[in-house]
Amino acid sequence: MAIRTKVIELDADWLLVAFEGPKPPANKRAFWLNRTLTDWLGSHPGRIVMRTLPIQHNGELLAVHVWLDSVAALNRPLPIKVPKEVADNVHKEHLEAFLEQAYQTFFKQSPVTSLAVVNRSGLAAVFDRAAEEIRLTRVDDLAADERTKSQIKGWLATPTGNCLAVPLVPNADAQ
Repeated sequence: MAIRTKVIELDADWLLVAFEGPKPPANKRAFWLNRTLTDWLGSHPGRIVMRTLPIQHNGELLAVHVWLDSVAALNRPLPIKVPKEVADNVHKEHLEAFLEQAYQTFFKQSPVTSLAVVNRSGLAAVFDRAAEEIRLTRVDDLAADERTKSQIKGWLATPTGNCLAVPLVPNADAQ
């Protein structure tokens, strides 16, 4: 049996990866859909997967929705300053995952000059366009006005989502 798959571009950043005709056994379907997507991405450089959603019927994988973004929008290099205390006490894999999510959050914001992206453990990535840098810090050490600190502490008490993005207003008193 020949396995045939297809990629349908539903929108500029939205794909459907599916089978054409007979499907392989259920335990092989993820492999074939992943291979099809990998091949498609190979012929579309600069596109990266942001999110996927499997389509199933009666517990069997039929297809996958894929949402994309462009590498150029996400890879604007900014130097990252990591204090020794943070580097010594947070696993490198956690820092990488948090920074990836923080980058995506920052570059999706409209022209914000300074933004803190806070995770559930109280770590903040502070993006500063003027200084062209990112600083990692604990929320307790964040230079921000009292209203912003209160907003962050309220979110940390009952977090909704994986992170919170808070625009920072320059404040001489917060330094």
